[in-house]
Amino acid sequence: MTIRRHTSEAERRALKISTQRTVQMCGGQDSSSVITRVHSKTLSDYGNTGNERHADAFVPVDVFADLVIDCAERGEVAPLLEKLCELAGGRFVRVHGDGLLQRVEAAMRELAILREELARESSE
Repeated sequence: MTIRRHTSEAERRALKISTQRTVQMCGGQDSSSVITRVHSKTLSDYGNTGNERHADAFVPVDVFADLVIDCAERGEVAPLLEKLCELAGGRFVRVHGDGLLQRVEAAMRELAILREELARESSE
């Protein structure tokens, strides 16, 4: 009995390639194995597109989270995260973490303070 999967073979291949790219962004298999609970060989299996034996080996969600966080700490977006968002019919949009939002909010607070000071000076 064959179970119908929602993902196509091409989509699963794209996920594996995105896994390879994400692992590379995290410094390669050896570096990635230090920040996750899996060994470098296992990480290799998750991205392996050339061996049918690894066709159904994909990154577990906790390992995925470790890799995504490592990329985010460097201001990068993990390719695997982008690919999953694409498969869900959307795209990844960063709402915080790159510091831009925090800088804009700080600038707005400073502007409010300056406006208050200007209003006080004008009324004197």
